[in-house]
Amino acid sequence: MKYKVYISVILWHLGTRKILPSEYINKKTIKDTACPLIDISKDKRFSFDEMALSRGGCWVRADLLSMLHSAADKLPDGIKLHFFCGWRHPAVQWAAWERVLAQKRKAFPELTEQEIIRITRMTVADPSRGGFGPHQTGGAIDVALIKDGELLDMGTTFDHHGIKSQTKYKNITKQQKQNRKALFDALTASGFFNYPAEWWHYSYGDRMWAVYNNKPFAIYGKIENKHYKLTPEEIKYTKK
Repeated sequence: MKYKVYISVILWHLGTRKILPSEYINKKTIKDTACPLIDISKDKRFSFDEMALSRGGCWVRADLLSMLHSAADKLPDGIKLHFFCGWRHPAVQWAAWERVLAQKRKAFPELTEQEIIRITRMTVADPSRGGFGPHQTGGAIDVALIKDGELLDMGTTFDHHGIKSQTKYKNITKQQKQNRKALFDALTASGFFNYPAEWWHYSYGDRMWAVYNNKPFAIYGKIENKHYKLTPEEIKYTKK
């Protein structure tokens, strides 16, 4: 294990660091249960973003459905889970990576390529690391809360990258904290793990869930989904 990664893990165990490095998480053993993907986009107990529906559905491992129903039951009356993403094609991540990488090169022409890659990783996950990410397992979801067709104020927009996205970030309003807590309490009480850096990201069964919860192995690895719809730009990255 690299020295910096080793130190980060030690600090996490000591409670002085909240987020573990991806290099450490990606080493976790996987014993896939072969649980299939299911499309939950027709389930009236949930709400779905247009971005998610444009993919042809919203897929998760079948085991998650009862957990999600349990979480829905724990929310205040009139409030629903609103899904931005479940299973996601790796080409989507590659397209996002290349897009942000190009933006950083243009914004910081004085930096070396290594420096550009480093700061890009602060904004978007590097798909070349670990072979696949949480969303390719079907065990990860990106969610918010919605009531009467209006998203509740969570302090940042979905997929905002920065310190304010940390689930327990303190410098937001009381209502924003309450909204994050309602989402957190419902999902964690139903068996999900929240990635501390992103208030919207929850998972079960993947490597991140296994590492943070001290499980001996992950139960979901990479799984394919032939029904997911890609844009023409994203199709270019399917050979990655």
